[in-house]
Amino acid sequence: MRSNVMTRSAKAALLGIAASASTLLMLGPLMGCLGGPKIDSHEAAQGLHGRLETAVAGELASAKWSDALSTCEEVEAANPRDCNARYCDLIARTMIVVDHLNEFDVPRSTVSMFFHAIFGVPSFKGALERASRSANSAATMACEYDLPTVPLLIGSPKDPILRGDVRGRWTARDAHLLAAIFDSMRYLLDTGLSSKKRSTAPPETPAPPLPPLLADMRDHLQAQDALLFSQPADPAVLRGGWMDRNGNGVPDGPDELLVDIFVPGTNQRIFD
Repeated sequence: MRSNVMTRSAKAALLGIAASASTLLMLGPLMGCLGGPKIDSHEAAQGLHGRLETAVAGELASAKWSDALSTCEEVEAANPRDCNARYCDLIARTMIVVDHLNEFDVPRSTVSMFFHAIFGVPSFKGALERASRSANSAATMACEYDLPTVPLLIGSPKDPILRGDVRGRWTARDAHLLAAIFDSMRYLLDTGLSSKKRSTAPPETPAPPLPPLLADMRDHLQAQDALLFSQPADPAVLRGGWMDRNGNGVPDGPDELLVDIFVPGTNQRIFD
């Protein structure tokens, strides 16, 4: 834009964003009351089981991430050691991060993209940080969680990079892998948006220690690698990972890596 004067379309976009934000702020408490099952403190203290587990499974299967997250947070507050609620929290936050990523893949006008970058990136960073904490917690507690299905869409709905159903058992290994992915994304965002110039070290200078986020990523990947071969895949419970096809107990040529993401409505794995 050559002129410093904001165009009418830019003003309209800004007013629209402000109006939408105000509406969400006013409706937020009401939506919180309407979404998800009613929970009393005694039921929440029992953990994410029975009625609550069924309700959350339905919300995740319907891509109602915020509703599921609200229920799981209530259970976590009453019972911090409940692994079902802890992992439900992680899955919901993971899908919220995916939705943020998909927002950047939707075609937009120049003005719309400009405002989305201004208002969307801080929200994306916040979602990443919360998802990272959730993944760390689930990994530390070595949680597992069985879930019938979670729809996964990466990219634009009209031309997706990946569309599938994630099914089966979410394990501590998955939590470590998600934590590593979130740490890498946070590092790229932090360095990409930073105004600090990188200093060039003189030759033969010892390598500095890894930045904290990359050190955390390395630790999670090492933990994920160790669990990959110590906990083989089990198709009977839809636990993905290393499938020891020849039964010799050693990773080798005939073996497979099972990824439990299926073509929607079928039993066919997308990455077979």
